[in-house]
Amino acid sequence: MNNSDKTVWDGVILVASYHFLMALISLLGAAAIVVFAILPNMTANSEPSAIFLPIIGVVLGVILSCWYGVIGSGLISLKNSARMGAVFLALFGSVGGLFVLLGAGIPAVNNLLPDIAAVTGVVIAGLCGYILMTVFDLIVLVYMFNRRVRAVFYGEPWNPETAGPSITSLR
Repeated sequence: MNNSDKTVWDGVILVASYHFLMALISLLGAAAIVVFAILPNMTANSEPSAIFLPIIGVVLGVILSCWYGVIGSGLISLKNSARMGAVFLALFGSVGGLFVLLGAGIPAVNNLLPDIAAVTGVVIAGLCGYILMTVFDLIVLVYMFNRRVRAVFYGEPWNPETAGPSITSLR
């Protein structure tokens, strides 16, 4: 393994760590839905349809957590299918994050601006979290399409003299 491959390996470890962190966050989100949405509705005398959407949220959170974990472990193994899965999740996360920021976040902040004391930082922290995750997803997307990274995942030698211009090689 030459220096170029070691640099790519370090980046892949960072991207895999990000995927493991997202798996943990998804799992914690599913647990929070159980604690704050499902259990209170089960103890109260509420209708069964009140827990339908939270159950779907828990199932999606667990599936997303497993998917992030599998892709993170596949990235460590340098599997190209995991690279493509990371690209898909990065596309999905960046587009979804932009929709959340533009569709839900900005109107929520505008509605709360007259009564700034009601905000208490929760909405602002949520928006900052979505901004940070969207930026990380865009970084993962650009990194996974780098020519050196693709060459390492395909098991091909990378020769900078014959490689054409790429987004990350511009100076």
